[in-house]
Amino acid sequence: MQSKLETTKVQYGLAGYGCLCVVFLGSLYPIRRFCYEAFLVTHLIGFGFLGAIAKHTPYAMRYFFAGFVCYALNAFAGWIVKSRIAQARFDILPNQCTKISLRLSSPLVHRPGQHIYINLPALSYFEWHPFTITNTRRDAAGVCDMIEVHACVRGNFTKKLYERAQDGQKWTAFISGPCGNGSLDLEPTTMLSSHESILLMGGGAGVTFPIRLLRELAFHLMEYDLPLNYITRDIHFCWSVRNAGQLVWFRQELEHLLALFDNARRSDSRKPRLTVTLFITGSDADAINEKIEDDDQHQNEGNVMLRATADELSKPALCANTRIDAHRLLKNLACGPPGFNAHVKNAVARHTSIGSSPHLHCEEFEY
Repeated sequence: MQSKLETTKVQYGLAGYGCLCVVFLGSLYPIRRFCYEAFLVTHLIGFGFLGAIAKHTPYAMRYFFAGFVCYALNAFAGWIVKSRIAQARFDILPNQCTKISLRLSSPLVHRPGQHIYINLPALSYFEWHPFTITNTRRDAAGVCDMIEVHACVRGNFTKKLYERAQDGQKWTAFISGPCGNGSLDLEPTTMLSSHESILLMGGGAGVTFPIRLLRELAFHLMEYDLPLNYITRDIHFCWSVRNAGQLVWFRQELEHLLALFDNARRSDSRKPRLTVTLFITGSDADAINEKIEDDDQHQNEGNVMLRATADELSKPALCANTRIDAHRLLKNLACGPPGFNAHVKNAVARHTSIGSSPHLHCEEFEY
């Protein structure tokens, strides 16, 4: 046994299996969920496995190099085809959120619900991270040369970005995408012609998904004539946050949209009514002690912005529970942490019956 362990062939074989064990341990859910960098590094050790096996079995070297060349060519071709150079401009928002505006070197076609991967060489040459596209498409064909995303602190990369980027600063960036299927069910024309009521729900940083949909709906309703086949009468936007300060990210824009919908409804009663409801779930002092002041409440003809205190919101899906019964043709769109989405799914399931089946679309927000 000792003599076999001293042979080069066996040593390289053990090294290869050791690399596989490290890759396996790095793939466990807690590592993927809470330490993505460790997950990435352990998978790079997979190249060590290939090298060790190539030395373990010398005649396999040609297969190792052939596989490596194919992988390199595939990665390079994918980078050339899908990647673009962009200039990133940063707006630092309160409560650990960075708004990134990307001026692209070439136009990009994207749909609601899609995301892009961003690489910032100023932070890391090798890390690519996904972010949901939040801006609308101003071109009828969906082509634009400007992309907007919001990066909330959720890991080391976004933390470094928030700490190092300065307000108004510009960096060179690379983007890849768009990714995701961009379902036709998320197109404004499809939603407005198929559902009497639309319920958009976001949990924390998951608000980037519903805010994009709300922007698309608003742009479509305000810029184009209202076709006769549109049946939507109500649009409900619900956002649940832990800290009151996070509302600053989109609070001003939501107030503007409320006024916009109210004015549009005054001129054309067929336009949908917008209702915005904001929830605070955290137990921090700011959330508990915050008072709803008259000038903070925007109340127009059916358009109401509310803020619930921590005591009022024990269930993130409270908005879903209160809105689902009212409409048979209801579309629910939600994005948030797994717990938030679970509450939403349960709320929809409780209100599903024969002859009444609300449509549900959930986007997971984990990283």
